[in-house]
Amino acid sequence: MTTAETAATTKTETVLRSNPEIPQETGNMKNSKEYGAKIDKFIRLLRSGQKIGSADFAEPLDALIYGLISEFTTERQAKKIFKNLQSHFIDYNDLRVSRSEEIQEILEETDQPGEQVAVNLTRMLSAVFDKYDGLTLKAIDEQGKRQAKKELEELNGTTHFAVNFCFLAALQGHAIPLTKTMLSFLKSQELVCPEATQEEIEAFFERHIPASRDWEFYGLLRQAAEKGGKKSVLAKEARKKPAAKKKNK
Repeated sequence: MTTAETAATTKTETVLRSNPEIPQETGNMKNSKEYGAKIDKFIRLLRSGQKIGSADFAEPLDALIYGLISEFTTERQAKKIFKNLQSHFIDYNDLRVSRSEEIQEILEETDQPGEQVAVNLTRMLSAVFDKYDGLTLKAIDEQGKRQAKKELEELNGTTHFAVNFCFLAALQGHAIPLTKTMLSFLKSQELVCPEATQEEIEAFFERHIPASRDWEFYGLLRQAAEKGGKKSVLAKEARKKPAAKKKNK
């Protein structure tokens, strides 16, 4: 390789490493080709006979609240709790000024993580009210998705999962929210490296899953994770298929 070629290669690698729009392979998810093939097969299996509806969050604040609730419970329970919150409280301002104990009753939790979720809800709503002089986030993406996500992350009371969920579900951003249950499932199914951190796994998914398929993948993965099961889904499916017949020579 000539001096000029070496310099060009070095320059290209430097640009890739410094470009925040291109998640880089790091740490334990470097072997992404192998895991990517597993994920693709996994998606095909999950998609068979199942359909994930579109995200129904016209108001980003709804999605942020739902994200705070659903991080620590199942999707089915989260929908029930979210509906109960909306019917119990007059509006989000009523929720904002309510006692933590009253919110916990709706959450059907009397200790952690229900206590923390209740605190996060009131803190987040107060932060939104103070910053935007009202309880709506409909205009948060006027300056672009990147700025919108930054503003969500800066709100007191939000969590990493809730921000990613809101970014995906209401702002059509490129993100895969992962609960602890989903992370454990991915590792138990050997779909990601068992030593990989959540940050590494999320970066891997952002590289591998097209933005147009984010919501579908999130929904399918969450369904599978919450159904449970320790046996490998891929191995189980492989056993269903008849062995290929050997060709006569």
